[in-house]
Amino acid sequence: MRGSISPAVLITATLAAGPAGGYTLAEAFRDALAQDARVAAAQSRVMHARDGLDEAAAGGRPTISATGRLGYARSRNEARTVSVYDGSALSVGLRVSQDLDPFGRLAGRMRTAEARLREAGHAAEGARQEVLAETALSFVEQIFRKRILDRREAFAALLDTLAETAAERVAQGTLDRTELHEILRRSHRARAERVAAGARYRIARGTLARLTGAARDGLAAASLARLAAAAPGRWEDALARLDSAPAVAQARRRLEAAEGELAFRRADRMPTVALEIEAERGDAGGVGTLEVRGGARLAAPLYEGGLRAARLRRARRAVETAERDLAAERHRAGTALRAQWEMIESLGASARDLAAATADARTVLALVESKLATGRATIVRQIEARQAVLGSEFDRLDNRLDLETARIEMLRILAALDGG
Repeated sequence: MRGSISPAVLITATLAAGPAGGYTLAEAFRDALAQDARVAAAQSRVMHARDGLDEAAAGGRPTISATGRLGYARSRNEARTVSVYDGSALSVGLRVSQDLDPFGRLAGRMRTAEARLREAGHAAEGARQEVLAETALSFVEQIFRKRILDRREAFAALLDTLAETAAERVAQGTLDRTELHEILRRSHRARAERVAAGARYRIARGTLARLTGAARDGLAAASLARLAAAAPGRWEDALARLDSAPAVAQARRRLEAAEGELAFRRADRMPTVALEIEAERGDAGGVGTLEVRGGARLAAPLYEGGLRAARLRRARRAVETAERDLAAERHRAGTALRAQWEMIESLGASARDLAAATADARTVLALVESKLATGRATIVRQIEARQAVLGSEFDRLDNRLDLETARIEMLRILAALDGG
């Protein structure tokens, strides 16, 4: 199903009904991000990956080492005369070494470390989006559970009043006792439903309190408009943003890290080349010595039991695995995104029919009450008509709650929830 979601569907009608003031969704986002341990842990992993990048970069810098030896030395020098120096020996020196890396070892290590740092950044954004989504869902849940509770309380109070009126009419002999007990039955059921609605509201309120650090009752329903504003208006726009999904971006960075490791393993089979300079001054058998050495050092592995070849094969397999993981992650994210998009469109379309059903139920209620005034309808029939209106309103609230839930999930997939 292609096309766009109309603004009238995206911005639910309940938003305008809420108070302008109160605790906003932006404030809930701020409080949740400030205290959630998952966000702090993800940031720690980013810092850990940044340290790994610094470690990889250090491989391209010179190595300066202090050297020293203490022990026994015997030295024979043959020139014009033959001299033998025999005795205790002490020497100290300084060595400077720089790997030239002509085959790309350092570049492979840097590529891997940079990819892991970016992967950690995407993982941190994924954790952030998860916290924001949970907060938004709890925020929406509390708003709609409160509205359901208010309607349950109002209906239960109405039935209590009708039961008192019915009892008076039974005492006057103008109402059958059967009708009174039918009203009482419905009143008791309404009270039970009110209790259940109160429990659901308290659960939603407690969930939001756990996420934000404090329980709050006055939520600003109008602030939910930011969710509708952040959602893409067309399926093509949503699909174009799929690569920004944290899970997809992480899979791409894992592929880059695997490719960097493969580049390193290929270079690791080649010789190592380094420039070295070493100066050493000491004493051997009472004779002072000074030695300065410098040059290029070349080391080439001849046989290691197939170790490096095995590492290279493993790196190639890791690249193949990462490529398949990226394709699988894109498919999974695309499937989830499509499901949420279809849900939003279908809920938006059904909202219009539910609004019409509610209007019809209210018309029926008005007709029944007019008949009741002239004695052509019963109190039980009035209650049934009111229950029909109430049921239609609950259907609309459930529809809007499902719509907001699907929108939040879609925004989480696209990393589009804004906690700023």
